[in-house]
Amino acid sequence: MFETNPASQDVICTIDGNVARVRFNRPAKHNALTSAMCRQVTSFLQSLIDDKEVRVVLFEGTGSSFCSGMDLDAKLTESTFSEDARQMLDLMQTLPKPVVANIQGPAVGAGVQVSLACDLRVVGKDAWFRIPPARLGIAVDSWTIRRAAELFGPARARVMLLAAERIPAEEAFACRFASILGDSAAAEEFVAEVAALAPLSLQHAKVVLNNDATRDAELANEREAFAAVWKSEDLTEAFSARAQKRRPVFKGQ
Repeated sequence: MFETNPASQDVICTIDGNVARVRFNRPAKHNALTSAMCRQVTSFLQSLIDDKEVRVVLFEGTGSSFCSGMDLDAKLTESTFSEDARQMLDLMQTLPKPVVANIQGPAVGAGVQVSLACDLRVVGKDAWFRIPPARLGIAVDSWTIRRAAELFGPARARVMLLAAERIPAEEAFACRFASILGDSAAAEEFVAEVAALAPLSLQHAKVVLNNDATRDAELANEREAFAAVWKSEDLTEAFSARAQKRRPVFKGQ
């Protein structure tokens, strides 16, 4: 087994035979993502592009959560998080190998974005999905909204984004966002099956499947609406409320 040896073990990246593994390893923070973690994953994925031995990449999380999203405490000091996360997600989609998520616990915010960027998903009974920007006074990019509508279906995506509701594992399977329902053992079996398939055929299918409207350029009004959120007083109120452990009071300005 090959294992990276970074200064931080917040992400553990390994290669085991023909399977590359990315494990979010911050259980005390429910595997919340930082800029450094995103950059580490991007670097690892870049090293796999021309690796003929690796057939599939598996994302998973340590502990009870898959990924609780962006580390909001780190966000206060990490101005490059959005860019770093975007580069990671883009590479997950364009990597010429299938990327599978083993989701055995909650996936929230950026955790949902990671699962959206994966090609296939094994979802356990304790997993659920939520995109909570409306609860936090923030905004996600157009790709996230379009990709959620594409993979969850338009109706479920609207419930997630306009009501900030969670989608439990059974619903994720019913709408086919979950490729299969199963535990980590089932994920290992599934990954082994995918790894045994014809690599060039999988690469072609992935390219065509991802060549869809989710990657279209943002319209001007989408960019304006996004920027308005990140410049708003509501955003300041959201972070103040978080620090004071109270519910935010949004005013739409």
